[in-house]
Amino acid sequence: MFIALFFGLLNGAIVAKLNVPPFITTLATMVVAYGVTSINFKLPPNNSRPISGLRDDFTYLGTGNIYGFMPVIVIITFIVCIAVWYLQNKTVFGKNVFAISGSRDAVKLSGINVTFTVIVIFALASALIGMAGMMEAACTGGPTNNYGVRNELDAIAACVVGGVSSSGGVGTVEASFPACSSFR
Repeated sequence: MFIALFFGLLNGAIVAKLNVPPFITTLATMVVAYGVTSINFKLPPNNSRPISGLRDDFTYLGTGNIYGFMPVIVIITFIVCIAVWYLQNKTVFGKNVFAISGSRDAVKLSGINVTFTVIVIFALASALIGMAGMMEAACTGGPTNNYGVRNELDAIAACVVGGVSSSGGVGTVEASFPACSSFR
């Protein structure tokens, strides 16, 4: 999760400071991260095999149930969704995020630190993506560097089919719920 956070900070800095389009920035760092992990997975002790022997308390996060019927991963997802909803709708930071998506120039004139906000947005998103990767590893019990390879278009299509606007304008946690259910 901290490595993902690092990449988020890097992406945010590139987008905010160098004005490189976010799609290009994240695509480039994705290729770099995949290359580094591919090299790492080829080295001993993995030798290009999935990691095995994960601790039971870790795999419980992805496969365990509370009271015999409520998956732990569903509870974690619910808590994260509530936290993101709160951050988005009840904090000044959340309002700043919405403002930046409208007009960066107007937001700069109003005194909001656009660079800082953009970097934090990328960092938070990347940390949550790292958490999702950890949950995926906990579910399968045998993570590999090939998780999610070539799923980028599927994820984008699932979001659009689920109702998230590809041209902006709809930025709510609620809008992403149909996308999440259609992707899995």
